[in-house]
Amino acid sequence: TSHELLVTIEENAMMGGAGVFRMVPDADGKLMVLSTPTWGDADKRREENEQLVALLGPDGTRQLREFIQQFPARKIAAQLASALYFTPTPLTPQQADHFVVAVTPAATREGASSGATDWNAVRARAQGVLLEPQLAALGRFQAQEQYNTAMNQAVRRTQQPGNKP
Repeated sequence: TSHELLVTIEENAMMGGAGVFRMVPDADGKLMVLSTPTWGDADKRREENEQLVALLGPDGTRQLREFIQQFPARKIAAQLASALYFTPTPLTPQQADHFVVAVTPAATREGASSGATDWNAVRARAQGVLLEPQLAALGRFQAQEQYNTAMNQAVRRTQQPGNKP
Protein backbone atom coordinates (compact mmCIF):
# COMPACT_ATOMS: atom_id res chain seq x y z
CA THR A 1 0.00 0.00 0.00
CA SER A 2 1.06 3.62 -0.31
CA HIS A 3 1.33 3.90 3.50
CA GLU A 4 3.73 0.94 3.62
CA LEU A 5 5.72 2.49 0.78
CA LEU A 6 6.00 5.79 2.65
CA VAL A 7 7.19 3.96 5.76
CA THR A 8 9.78 2.11 3.65
CA ILE A 9 10.99 5.37 2.12
CA GLU A 10 11.11 6.97 5.58
CA GLU A 11 13.21 4.09 6.91
CA ASN A 12 15.55 4.39 3.92
CA ALA A 13 15.86 8.14 4.40
CA MET A 14 16.47 7.84 8.16
CA MET A 15 19.33 5.47 7.38
CA GLY A 16 21.07 8.10 5.29
CA GLY A 17 19.36 7.72 1.93
CA ALA A 18 17.81 10.73 0.30
CA GLY A 19 14.53 8.95 -0.36
CA VAL A 20 14.83 9.98 -4.02
CA PHE A 21 15.42 6.55 -5.59
CA ARG A 22 13.98 3.33 -4.23
CA MET A 23 13.35 -0.13 -5.65
CA VAL A 24 9.70 -0.98 -4.98
CA PRO A 25 7.39 -3.76 -6.13
CA ASP A 26 4.76 -2.78 -8.68
CA ALA A 27 1.22 -4.20 -8.70
CA ASP A 28 2.52 -7.47 -10.23
CA GLY A 29 5.30 -7.83 -7.66
CA LYS A 30 8.10 -6.90 -10.10
CA LEU A 31 10.70 -4.48 -8.80
CA MET A 32 10.79 -1.03 -10.33
CA VAL A 33 12.69 2.15 -9.59
CA LEU A 34 10.61 4.79 -7.85
CA SER A 35 12.00 8.28 -8.24
CA THR A 36 10.82 11.74 -7.38
CA PRO A 37 12.15 13.86 -10.23
CA THR A 38 13.53 17.31 -9.58
CA TRP A 39 15.80 17.49 -12.61
CA GLY A 40 16.01 16.46 -16.25
CA ASP A 41 13.89 17.37 -19.22
CA ALA A 42 10.16 18.01 -19.00
CA ASP A 43 9.21 14.82 -20.89
CA LYS A 44 11.22 12.65 -18.50
CA ARG A 45 9.69 14.37 -15.45
CA ARG A 46 6.18 13.96 -16.89
CA GLU A 47 6.82 10.25 -17.58
CA GLU A 48 8.17 9.68 -14.07
CA ASN A 49 5.20 11.55 -12.59
CA GLU A 50 2.81 9.31 -14.55
CA GLN A 51 4.64 6.24 -13.19
CA LEU A 52 4.30 7.56 -9.64
CA VAL A 53 0.59 8.21 -10.05
CA ALA A 54 0.10 4.75 -11.60
CA LEU A 55 1.91 3.11 -8.69
CA LEU A 56 0.65 5.17 -5.76
CA GLY A 57 -2.47 6.88 -7.05
CA PRO A 58 -2.99 10.64 -6.84
CA ASP A 59 -3.34 10.69 -3.03
CA GLY A 60 -0.31 8.46 -2.47
CA THR A 61 1.76 10.60 -4.84
CA ARG A 62 0.73 13.73 -2.92
CA GLN A 63 1.63 12.06 0.39
CA LEU A 64 5.02 11.00 -0.95
CA ARG A 65 5.83 14.51 -2.18
CA GLU A 66 4.68 15.99 1.12
CA PHE A 67 6.86 13.53 3.03
CA ILE A 68 9.92 14.31 0.92
CA GLN A 69 9.34 18.04 1.35
CA GLN A 70 9.05 17.56 5.12
CA PHE A 71 12.03 15.25 5.44
CA PRO A 72 14.60 17.88 6.56
CA ALA A 73 12.18 19.08 9.26
CA ARG A 74 11.41 15.48 10.30
CA LYS A 75 15.12 14.78 10.63
CA ILE A 76 15.57 17.80 12.90
CA ALA A 77 12.51 16.76 14.94
CA ALA A 78 13.90 13.24 15.39
CA GLN A 79 17.28 14.61 16.51
CA LEU A 80 15.58 17.03 18.88
CA ALA A 81 13.37 14.30 20.34
CA SER A 82 16.45 12.16 20.91
CA ALA A 83 18.36 14.99 22.58
CA LEU A 84 15.44 15.82 24.88
CA TYR A 85 14.35 12.28 25.73
CA PHE A 86 15.88 12.09 29.22
CA THR A 87 15.20 15.73 30.17
CA PRO A 88 12.33 17.25 32.15
CA THR A 89 10.92 18.60 28.85
CA PRO A 90 10.94 15.77 26.27
CA LEU A 91 9.42 16.49 22.88
CA THR A 92 5.86 15.17 22.79
CA PRO A 93 4.47 13.51 19.66
CA GLN A 94 2.08 16.45 19.22
CA GLN A 95 4.95 18.93 19.49
CA ALA A 96 6.95 16.94 16.96
CA ASP A 97 4.05 17.00 14.49
CA HIS A 98 3.49 20.74 14.98
CA PHE A 99 7.24 21.37 14.76
CA VAL A 100 7.48 19.57 11.41
CA VAL A 101 4.59 21.54 9.93
CA ALA A 102 5.88 24.84 11.32
CA VAL A 103 9.51 24.54 10.24
CA THR A 104 9.20 22.67 6.92
CA PRO A 105 9.33 25.91 4.88
CA ALA A 106 12.51 26.96 6.72
CA ALA A 107 14.28 23.63 7.15
CA THR A 108 16.34 24.10 3.99
CA ARG A 109 17.25 27.26 2.18
CA GLU A 110 15.51 27.42 -1.16
CA GLY A 111 18.03 27.06 -3.94
CA ALA A 112 20.91 26.29 -1.59
CA SER A 113 23.13 23.74 -3.25
CA SER A 114 24.25 22.40 0.10
CA GLY A 115 20.73 22.04 1.45
CA ALA A 116 21.91 23.95 4.51
CA THR A 117 19.40 24.59 7.26
CA ASP A 118 18.22 28.17 7.72
CA TRP A 119 18.53 28.00 11.51
CA ASN A 120 17.30 31.54 12.17
CA ALA A 121 14.07 30.83 10.32
CA VAL A 122 13.72 27.40 11.98
CA ARG A 123 14.13 28.93 15.46
CA ALA A 124 11.67 31.73 14.66
CA ARG A 125 9.04 29.26 13.41
CA ALA A 126 9.64 26.89 16.35
CA GLN A 127 9.04 29.56 19.00
CA GLY A 128 5.30 28.94 19.13
CA VAL A 129 5.74 25.17 19.34
CA LEU A 130 8.69 24.52 21.66
CA LEU A 131 9.34 25.37 25.30
CA GLU A 132 12.39 27.43 26.24
CA PRO A 133 14.60 24.43 27.22
CA GLN A 134 13.65 22.76 23.92
CA LEU A 135 14.55 25.92 21.99
CA ALA A 136 17.92 25.93 23.77
CA ALA A 137 18.56 22.37 22.54
CA LEU A 138 17.62 23.47 19.03
CA GLY A 139 20.15 26.31 19.39
CA ARG A 140 22.84 23.76 20.20
CA PHE A 141 22.09 22.00 16.89
CA GLN A 142 22.66 25.31 15.13
CA ALA A 143 25.98 25.83 16.93
CA GLN A 144 27.09 22.28 16.09
CA GLU A 145 26.24 22.71 12.40
CA GLN A 146 28.11 26.04 12.27
CA TYR A 147 31.13 24.41 13.91
CA ASN A 148 31.02 21.46 11.49
CA THR A 149 30.76 23.82 8.51
CA ALA A 150 33.72 25.88 9.70
CA MET A 151 35.82 22.76 10.30
CA ASN A 152 34.98 21.34 6.86
CA GLN A 153 35.92 24.63 5.21
CA ALA A 154 39.21 24.73 7.12
CA VAL A 155 40.04 21.16 6.09
CA ARG A 156 39.27 21.95 2.44
CA ARG A 157 41.51 25.02 2.54
CA THR A 158 44.42 23.00 3.92
CA GLN A 159 43.96 20.39 1.20
CA GLN A 160 44.29 22.90 -1.62
CA PRO A 161 47.63 22.90 -3.44
CA GLY A 162 50.13 25.34 -1.96
CA ASN A 163 48.50 25.50 1.49
CA LYS A 164 50.27 24.19 4.55
CA PRO A 165 48.38 22.52 7.42
